[in-house]
Amino acid sequence: KAMGATGFDYASSRDVFDVICEAIPGYAGLSHDALMDGGVITSVAADDADKNFEINEPDFSPVTRNGMFFAPGRVLHQPERETTLSERNYLNVIDRVEQIEFHSDDAESMGVSEGDMVLIRDLNTDRVVAEGAVVIADAPRGIIQSTTLFAELATYMEECEHPDPSPTVPRLDVRRVAVEVMAKAPERELAAV
Repeated sequence: KAMGATGFDYASSRDVFDVICEAIPGYAGLSHDALMDGGVITSVAADDADKNFEINEPDFSPVTRNGMFFAPGRVLHQPERETTLSERNYLNVIDRVEQIEFHSDDAESMGVSEGDMVLIRDLNTDRVVAEGAVVIADAPRGIIQSTTLFAELATYMEECEHPDPSPTVPRLDVRRVAVEVMAKAPERELAAV
């Protein structure tokens, strides 16, 4: 819709779900209200076992004793986020502080707060896979999320020292990570002044 395509005039996920229920026979009679009320969707034809779905919010925290799971994402546009452009080596480069989203329980157990600057380090390779400010969000427990812009890939590929940067592009794999706090939120505010 943001790119000018037609047919995407949905106001909410409820609208999309209603269209799916109308278009796909296996979803006929399912209810979005039932899903929102208790995580269980039951069709009108309750005797049909194929039309019973149970949705549970996963809790990954029991298996993350040595770290969390990091789930990266990429989007074309995030108009609600503050973004500026600067010039570096004759290229326009996107400047913004990435948001690293935590569930409130995970943030509390790890001693991180909204606005803290953190590094997310892959436990297998010890490489930094994300860096940014903590945001307490509706992330699943045990999962850290962050969404970058596709345009940042162009900058990465231009600055990459490999002859063919394509195989080195950061992947969107879910991986086990450790969190390192670089600066607590009040310290960031003082440094900014």
